[in-house]
Amino acid sequence: MAEWIVTLIAASTGTFGFIPQLLLTIRTRSTRDISLWAFIMCAVGLVFWLFLGLLYRNWIMLAYDVVNLVMCAAIIRLKLKYG
Repeated sequence: MAEWIVTLIAASTGTFGFIPQLLLTIRTRSTRDISLWAFIMCAVGLVFWLFLGLLYRNWIMLAYDVVNLVMCAAIIRLKLKYG
């Protein structure tokens, strides 16, 4: 039970960290201050977290990592689109 609670808290705080950046980027269409390589490395890390979630059959981790990866990919796409 404690593992489930810690996973839920850790995953949700990580997910909510992406939301302000994504919303700001969509609203302003400005990506000048965003590091492309930082988000690429974040996406690579999230892929490995996805594999870890699969290995441990931790569905909370897996679900949040999918959401995070989608948001990270969206930011990368916006960075490539708006420069």
